[in-house]
Amino acid sequence: SATIDSDMEFTAEANSDALASVSTIQGNLTISGDFLYNLEALRCVRRIEGDLLIRGTSQLESLRGLRRLEVIEGMLDIGSMNDGEENLDLVSVDGLHRLQSVGGAVNLESNPKLETLRGLSELESVGGNILIWHNPLLAEINAFQGLTETSGGIFIWYNSSLESLDAFYLVSVVQGWVSFWGNQSL
Repeated sequence: SATIDSDMEFTAEANSDALASVSTIQGNLTISGDFLYNLEALRCVRRIEGDLLIRGTSQLESLRGLRRLEVIEGMLDIGSMNDGEENLDLVSVDGLHRLQSVGGAVNLESNPKLETLRGLSELESVGGNILIWHNPLLAEINAFQGLTETSGGIFIWYNSSLESLDAFYLVSVVQGWVSFWGNQSL
């Protein structure tokens, strides 16, 4: 297995052959691009020693290529309210089903087609806030079943289709606010 010892930007133009054996990224991994359809080139990545930022993808529907990822030492940031940084076609985060630990915040923001968070069901610890907001098609939060504590708060705001929360039932420690706001269907 190989290591990349710096920040990395993964776009449609990325050299996927060079990434085939990379298991550790010692920096931030930014995934973006209008012509990015899958993340298969990242299939061996198990650890990111910085942040994982997924922003500004217009064709990416799932994160299945990240299926071996277990640890993010920084934050997990999927989407953004900034113009052009939404993930326009992202439907699920299923590829993150082995992710156990995030050292910083988990931010899922402004993903207009995101329907499920099922891929985050094995996450055990979060070192910052959990923010789930402005995901209009997210009908249920069916994730975080393994989470026992967060070093921040839990904020679930403005998910207009959210009808149920089958999540967070093992959480015994929240070191911040717990806030639900503007979820009209909940």
